[in-house]
Amino acid sequence: MQIVVETCRAAFDLRKPDARRLTVQAIERARRIDDRAQQRALAELLGINRHRRLGPDDAGPTPETLVRRRLGNRQDTIEALVRHRALSWAQQAAALQIAEVCEALTASLTARGFGWDGSRVDGAGGGNMPERLAALYHHRYLPWARWMTAPESLFQACKACGREDLLLQRLDACEQCGSRRIWRDRPHLPLVLSIAVYAAGLKQCAQRYRMHQQRALRLLKLGFDRWGDFAKEDR
Repeated sequence: MQIVVETCRAAFDLRKPDARRLTVQAIERARRIDDRAQQRALAELLGINRHRRLGPDDAGPTPETLVRRRLGNRQDTIEALVRHRALSWAQQAAALQIAEVCEALTASLTARGFGWDGSRVDGAGGGNMPERLAALYHHRYLPWARWMTAPESLFQACKACGREDLLLQRLDACEQCGSRRIWRDRPHLPLVLSIAVYAAGLKQCAQRYRMHQQRALRLLKLGFDRWGDFAKEDR
């Protein structure tokens, strides 16, 4: 979410003539994935700049360039995977939400009270996170992180038809095609956070956690998809 909103804000800051059109398009994309928080943030941005005079041409740096300067290229890894169609737009949105929650958690010092997996670290807690992010942390991030670290959690996929949403119970055969060739793996929260929050490279993470790069990508995608599952349950 942060990247999308900041890109639209940068378009207004640079007085780009199509800033309003870009923001309206971003609102429509957020509506399609039912991201109400992003819709509200973009609508507020559009309202604040409703009378702002924009430039006559598209000269100067792009909004994306300005955002990279402001945010320090932290999402380059995710953006690269999206450009190469290794991740979908919905998976990118999940990565940005996870990063936003973790960054707010660190900024508000709540990280002293909870670990990334939701476990208690010491007696601290609370913090001064914005209300929207605090709700996202408690109602979506914590259930997701706890599922990602639960001993009984499994990612499953059918090797025959490629179905990858076999997440809720252990299956002996694919419900879609009946094949018994089921791929199973454990969720890997550190890998997902390394890429989503710290912008580590996919190859770098695969080497760090001693796995094939293809397996690392599969676990990353399924981690983001599971976030999307919790988002649907949270509505």
